[in-house]
Amino acid sequence: LDKTMEGREIFICFEGTAVNAEFYFNGSLMERSFSAYTETIFNVTDRIYFDGRPNVLAVYIKGFETEGWWYEGAGIYRHVRLYAKDKLHIAHNGVFGKPVLKKGTQNSWTVEVETTLENSNYEDTAATVRATILDGDKVMATATTAPIACPLDSQKAVLQKLNVSRPTRWDVDNPKLYTLRVEVLHDGEVVDEQVERIGFRTIAIDAERGFFLNGRPLKIKGTCNHQDHAGVGVAVPDSVQYY
Repeated sequence: LDKTMEGREIFICFEGTAVNAEFYFNGSLMERSFSAYTETIFNVTDRIYFDGRPNVLAVYIKGFETEGWWYEGAGIYRHVRLYAKDKLHIAHNGVFGKPVLKKGTQNSWTVEVETTLENSNYEDTAATVRATILDGDKVMATATTAPIACPLDSQKAVLQKLNVSRPTRWDVDNPKLYTLRVEVLHDGEVVDEQVERIGFRTIAIDAERGFFLNGRPLKIKGTCNHQDHAGVGVAVPDSVQYY
């Protein structure tokens, strides 16, 4: 690993391994996984070599174990990612945005954004969280917290509310999405950011009249669709998934 990563928090994430797996880094057992469908993430910061020695990541998978009666595949079948973060950063999967239609309005929304900060420093660290909703380059709404103290070696959740007026609603015929960007600032500098897609729509289910999307009756159609693809299994390029 490049020495420029030294001093940062290093995580490795396996998004899918089938089925029972053990993960080793430089000879240490880091984590175990018992499901093909959940990701596995672990911190390797204090086990990394920056002195020229090779860093060895080893994975042992019991490919003959099963989780269901269907075919889950075997081995590493989703992306594997390495994250190098500032000591003060957004926790893994630490951003959640929830659009809520304001009562008594036709198309005025409050987007509740919860961000979980993670502080790997050995001292309390002050941070500012800035959340922005964009339509391309156009800013729809923005919110910034006052500096908050994130305790040492712990996590802290921050809740922000952004007002958005008259967004284009997500619909099956026009699946309009917006961008939610969350930034963490320390001493005026952005030390971490995460970008998510977000949409606005209402749903309702009535026992007599059925399902409604944005107030419009709609029939729900679906398939019994397993994750494997005929002839190619489950470890496939993203392009096959999109197809």
